[in-house]
Amino acid sequence: MAETRNRRRPPFVRVVFYLAVLLAMGVAMLELGLRAVVFQKTSFHPTAIGQAFYDLQVRTYVEGSLERTFDDPTQTSDDKKYNPDDLVGWTYVQGDRSKTRSFAYLGGAMRSSHRVNLRVGEDGYRVTSRNPSQYAGKPEIHVYGGSRTFGHGVSDEETFAWKIQEAFPDYHVRNLAQGGFGNVQGFVQLRDAIARGNPPKVAIFMYAPFHMFRNYGTPSWLGRGVRSDELQAVVARIENGELVVKRDVIERRSADDPPFVEIIEVTSRLFQEARQLCEDHGIVPVLG
Repeated sequence: MAETRNRRRPPFVRVVFYLAVLLAMGVAMLELGLRAVVFQKTSFHPTAIGQAFYDLQVRTYVEGSLERTFDDPTQTSDDKKYNPDDLVGWTYVQGDRSKTRSFAYLGGAMRSSHRVNLRVGEDGYRVTSRNPSQYAGKPEIHVYGGSRTFGHGVSDEETFAWKIQEAFPDYHVRNLAQGGFGNVQGFVQLRDAIARGNPPKVAIFMYAPFHMFRNYGTPSWLGRGVRSDELQAVVARIENGELVVKRDVIERRSADDPPFVEIIEVTSRLFQEARQLCEDHGIVPVLG
């Protein structure tokens, strides 16, 4: 029995084991190295590797191949993308925004392109069907969110708001997302719809962890944009125990972000009050 217990592992198992250890050490060293080079203070990713991978993806866009989102909502090209909006800060300009999206890899040695069909309705929001007028007057389903919900980088028919409309033809699905939005915009959109006497039957709030920074309007978030005298961000604060929605300017700033607990508290209160609005008005709330 002693010989069996002391028998050495087969060479193949030892090689795999050592390679796994080396890989783990390599990943740890890469993470530590990136943390030393890639400043993590304003990162929306929990690891430096994740932030570096995100940056690499963003930088593969071929310049001019597709409009940018909140990184620069104040671009001054003739092909204007955004209109100021008194309720949510900004919305897309109406019309056909379709373009070909191109990527470059390995220093430009490899390229790929695909067509993005993007149509914006009169209300400044992305369409959810080929003929939106056929759903006019039907009970509404509202989908709130940022660029992922808007469907940045994919065609109209590939967005999940479009898929919801296909699945529920007896409803009018509205994709009320925009690039750069968080959950605070969805909250004010819901509140506004109720005040106008046209509340949705279902309110779908799409959430991602970085929305907390947008909801609060942290310096690290507002500082990502170029200063604009035309567009302002909608943010939320808790003042004297009450949730307050206000506007803040988009500009580069050097101030530190507030304690994380304050950022979390704002998003938590947004969802609490949104849920209460839904309960008070017979709206089905969905958190995605």
